[in-house]
Amino acid sequence: MGTSLIPYSRKNRLPRAARLRHAACSRTWHEVRPPILWPGTDRQPGGIVGQFQDAVAAGDADAAVRAFEPDGYFREPIGPQYTHRGPRELHAYFTECFSAGGGVVRQQCAVTEEGARCAVEYICVSWGGHELPPQAGLGVYERGPDGRLAAVRIYDDVAAPAGRH
Repeated sequence: MGTSLIPYSRKNRLPRAARLRHAACSRTWHEVRPPILWPGTDRQPGGIVGQFQDAVAAGDADAAVRAFEPDGYFREPIGPQYTHRGPRELHAYFTECFSAGGGVVRQQCAVTEEGARCAVEYICVSWGGHELPPQAGLGVYERGPDGRLAAVRIYDDVAAPAGRH
């Protein structure tokens, strides 16, 4: 999996961010690549990002949705066609994700804060109580004007437990 997030300065009149995504999996195969980084950061994302991560780890769809602004969205790793926006779509998505018996546990490796954005490099180790081979990923969180999440984009190749989302 390759992922890039490139921020630009506003004073240069360039876009604030550019995103590039390349997934290492297709719909017919999935190869688990071992992580490069390992958990161990002392930095924890604070505020709403930390609350959202706690809700996802606990499998609490209601708390996960409350972390978002009314028009906030969650983008799955598969691409922009898998974007869930607004409370109704977000709740349906998280309810389905957590139907495997619980939350998604991601151990943090590195946290980078920049104003309204936070990037968290992680290793996904379990989903719904099902242990997974350690798989690396990146979550990018954007806070909106009211302090809640305006956008969450996840970049990983983690496969859901069999028969689930």
